[in-house]
Amino acid sequence: DDDYEKRMDLAKMDCDKGDGDAAACHSVATFISAVKQDRKTAAQIFDKNCNQNNYAPSCFHLGRVFLTGAGVEMNDRMASEAFEKSCQSGHNQACNHLGIMLFGGSPGPNGIEANVERAVKLMDKSCKKGAVESCYHLGSQFLKKSGGKLKRDVVRARNLFEEGCAQGNGPSCFNLAVMYKNGDEGVESDPKKFEKYSKLTQEMVELQGGMK
Repeated sequence: DDDYEKRMDLAKMDCDKGDGDAAACHSVATFISAVKQDRKTAAQIFDKNCNQNNYAPSCFHLGRVFLTGAGVEMNDRMASEAFEKSCQSGHNQACNHLGIMLFGGSPGPNGIEANVERAVKLMDKSCKKGAVESCYHLGSQFLKKSGGKLKRDVVRARNLFEEGCAQGNGPSCFNLAVMYKNGDEGVESDPKKFEKYSKLTQEMVELQGGMK
């Protein structure tokens, strides 16, 4: 609407073509990408705001830009570098994204080498700091019976799911319900805990309109 457009005009002034306030520049880039659908210009602003102003949220968005090819050529290596910079500045979602990329790696000249050990450290840390997707993804890796890159560890998977569930991650709660219904290596079946996590899963489904 007109009021929002006026606010963005003020943000553009504060940004001063990338030489002003970093938060304003980030808001401008987000607006241009989401509302104006000008991905290329948004990518340029995110890039400058990340590499000149060291603004962690812009580095994170820059990583996503290179990961998806939104306004730039898709490039996993540059995506990982942007996530790395953002993660080093304390952006937990960037650490989560970097961890997921390092688990599998990617081929080609613009790809990255897998580093499972570092991926685990990144995702474990980001889980503890509130990135619930890390709790779920890392727990799922430890739960795999075959084809996984980690030694199966059901107890550690349970602990990660418990952290994720406690922070509102529905899939983590669901996995705990299944775990306590059937039992697994090192985790005995427990009808009361099955009922508890089934109820939490259902509450989150109703609240969010589906598990995410």
